[in-house]
Amino acid sequence: MKTLVIGSTGYTGSRIAREFQLKGENIYGLARTQQGEDALSAAGITPFPGNLMAVEQWKEQLEDFGTVIFCASIPFEQEQQVLGSLLGTFAKAGRTLIFISGSGVVSTPAVGGEWHDYTAAEDDPYPFASVLRNRQVRLATERLVLDATRNGFRGIVIRPPLVWGHGGSIQVPQFFESARKTGYVCYLGQGLNLYSHVHVDDVATATYLAFEKGTAGSV
Repeated sequence: MKTLVIGSTGYTGSRIAREFQLKGENIYGLARTQQGEDALSAAGITPFPGNLMAVEQWKEQLEDFGTVIFCASIPFEQEQQVLGSLLGTFAKAGRTLIFISGSGVVSTPAVGGEWHDYTAAEDDPYPFASVLRNRQVRLATERLVLDATRNGFRGIVIRPPLVWGHGGSIQVPQFFESARKTGYVCYLGQGLNLYSHVHVDDVATATYLAFEKGTAGSV
């Protein structure tokens, strides 16, 4: 069966698509523009033309796919809308949808740079007294994917922490920018807060393993 990677022209999605391609999977990438189609073709990935915000226009073509991997970088509200539309069409027996979410949904605020030993496990209750809006939205989106798991459909959520590798990341360039501007790598308060990181190739490997062996309804 064919696999569709939504976000395949992006930083993480391109590495996931490449990993699946190297494993011999038949990979397609969603492309909204001709530029996107050209980039995918150059990478040896078959373009799948479609507008992410208009799933209904290409939902019939999803019948040919056994797996969809969603790793597009869009606002969280749009992410929820698109996945809701996808699941309404795609959630059928024998299929898999893997949603690349993020560990931010279980992070603990450290405004003063403080440290504590909270560590989140898969099924731990949500640990916050007050919830930021984007976390509320994304947790609800994860729940859409997990609750769709029934009658042979497999919904899986992956929560990578901050992603780096091959010259890309958010956090590491900010360190250098801080040093350029101030002469120091600055931090908040005590500076004891911790950020987990993962190499982008390891995200790709984990995604393939979830595809190959992952349990339906798992995080």
